[in-house]
Amino acid sequence: MAFRFRTIGLVLAGFLGATAPVGAQQSESPAAERERYEDCILTARRIPAEALEEALAWARESGAMPARHCLALAFAGLGEYDKAGAGLETLAGEAGPLATRIALWRQAGNVWLAADKPDRALAAFEKASGLAPEDPDLMVEQARARAAAGDLWGAVDDLGRALERAPDAVEALVLRAAAYRRLDVPELAGDDLARALGLAPKRADAYLERGLLKQDRGDQAGARADFAKVIELAPDSPAAKLARTHLEARDTGG
Repeated sequence: MAFRFRTIGLVLAGFLGATAPVGAQQSESPAAERERYEDCILTARRIPAEALEEALAWARESGAMPARHCLALAFAGLGEYDKAGAGLETLAGEAGPLATRIALWRQAGNVWLAADKPDRALAAFEKASGLAPEDPDLMVEQARARAAAGDLWGAVDDLGRALERAPDAVEALVLRAAAYRRLDVPELAGDDLARALGLAPKRADAYLERGLLKQDRGDQAGARADFAKVIELAPDSPAAKLARTHLEARDTGG
């Protein structure tokens, strides 16, 4: 699983001007530090190896939190998830503003999911949820980790709580449908997918999940149509890659 690279609403002010380690020098103005931070994050998205060099030099120079955050995201972009996750967790423990701590724990959780370490991911998401217990987005993230760890009923519970707070959350509906399908509760899976596609009729992952559900229930023509729809809607997406795999398997008799 690839790391879903996003700053998830990170409050930059939580880093800019944050206290550096004892003995470190504040070498830049706040405006210059902000610009350097934003440039580094952008580079980490596009050219993580280049961002890694910049962030390492910056971290050695000042030890500032923006530098260390960029360093962690550069590691994530390069697939060095253990270093990225550990760095993000350390920053989450040091950050001051609540929104920043939540965002960092959430980023750490996504890194651990990418590393195929769902238990570490769940622990990070639970830290975030403890700081924002009514946030439905965090409930969805927690559910993703539970499902990856094999706790499908726990994931269903998390998603149900999310949907109580945000009834039109399409991602939660699709994820709960996937959990129900894996738990062999096809009627509830179908209900959630009908709701999801009613809210978002061009949602590729919902068509993929519906195709899998139809395939499990023996509706081969319906499954093929849904897989083809995924590819039509989002040809370069991970969902389309999975849809093609299922279509190819069917064509070869697999």
